[in-house]
Amino acid sequence: MNPATAPKSLKASALRRALPLLRGLGAVFLLAFILEKADIRALWGLFRAAPWWALVVPAVCLVINTAIQAVRLHLLLPAPGPALAEVLRAYFMANFVGLALPAGAGDAVKVLTLRRHSRLGVLVAALAETRVQDLGMWGCLLVIGLVSPLPQRVPLLVPVAWVGAVVMLGAWLFLMPLARATAGWSRLPPKLATALAPFSGEGVAVPARRWSGVLTVPFVALNVLSVWVILQGYQVMMPPLDVARVVAAADVLISLPITVGGLGVREHAYALSFEPWGCSVTQAVAVALTRWAAEWGRAGIGAALLIAGRAAPARTG
Repeated sequence: MNPATAPKSLKASALRRALPLLRGLGAVFLLAFILEKADIRALWGLFRAAPWWALVVPAVCLVINTAIQAVRLHLLLPAPGPALAEVLRAYFMANFVGLALPAGAGDAVKVLTLRRHSRLGVLVAALAETRVQDLGMWGCLLVIGLVSPLPQRVPLLVPVAWVGAVVMLGAWLFLMPLARATAGWSRLPPKLATALAPFSGEGVAVPARRWSGVLTVPFVALNVLSVWVILQGYQVMMPPLDVARVVAAADVLISLPITVGGLGVREHAYALSFEPWGCSVTQAVAVALTRWAAEWGRAGIGAALLIAGRAAPARTG
């Protein structure tokens, strides 16, 4: 190691190790701050009085969403590639790792699990394309929210929605051509063409790519439905379209890598977003924590698959 660069690399390594701890502390601090504003006794009462479907239906929605994500990636991987069952397994395990660990290494789990079935560059490109497809759908929802009565009802979400819409739709417009085969691909400079080769879509049929994009609609709809069902369970009556607009803007905040699994950030975002519809801070915290608990449905499946995968070599050995 070059002595001149050693201190910088050591500092960078120490920062990477400290980030998970900082995110964990961030979750604790933000949760403590919002819980101080909530009525803890009333919160416990809400949990006890909540109908069973307020947790079960969102958990099922998220399990189905994981299956949709797996199908979308499977459609974008050229043959010969991993079987759909293997992609499903990778996604469920990634859900568990991403939710349980402060580092949030869900995408790394997908890559490591599926790498032996597909070329690394092609796999990363396909994963990136699913993300880019998501950006387009969420960006459109944000724009719809901005031209609706949402800005008057939740003015603090307006700058968040604008930034999210510009970044998401800008990234979608810029990156989608890189994720598709283009007539002018051969005219690119050789080094650039080599670097972007995995994104050319070679070996992926156009209908498969279109279906992967179309499936973003039920993917986003199920995310919104999971929140709407929980709101109904806690007696917060809010039209589904309003939930879609608000959730799109709130998720921009929740997706920031500040805490573990969005804990603390989600509670604050929901308290801010749902207040105009008569949702108290205590109800917002209940909705947010129930949404987080619903995530453990698919994460539990991932944990079981991870344990089974570790136990299988031990049995064969």
